[in-house]
Amino acid sequence: MAFTLQPGPFANNVYLHPPASMHKLKLRAADHVRMEEMQTLHTKFCIDYAATTANPTSQPPCPDARPREPRQPRFTRYAPLTEAHSRILDEALQVDLIPPPRKTTTPPNADMTKY
Repeated sequence: MAFTLQPGPFANNVYLHPPASMHKLKLRAADHVRMEEMQTLHTKFCIDYAATTANPTSQPPCPDARPREPRQPRFTRYAPLTEAHSRILDEALQVDLIPPPRKTTTPPNADMTKY
């Protein structure tokens, strides 16, 4: 009987304290199986609990934060430009299609010799 057991804590226990009957061996084996299952459940619970409490400061996501798909272009093909970009922008500014850039004001205490 001792040679057919796989090495491990149960086999070591059986070698150290041989059972008096097969019934006692079955009881000890059942206790050992129960102990291993409890250890497995305990480690699983600890891992699950650690995963849920790993980041307690994080806030739950917003209810309207849904995954968004990348935007597709409006058209499948665009016409290539035959004019220079600067000429197109000048014409758009003349027709008031886009607002002109705002002029920045110089601060009153600025050193004008640097510019």
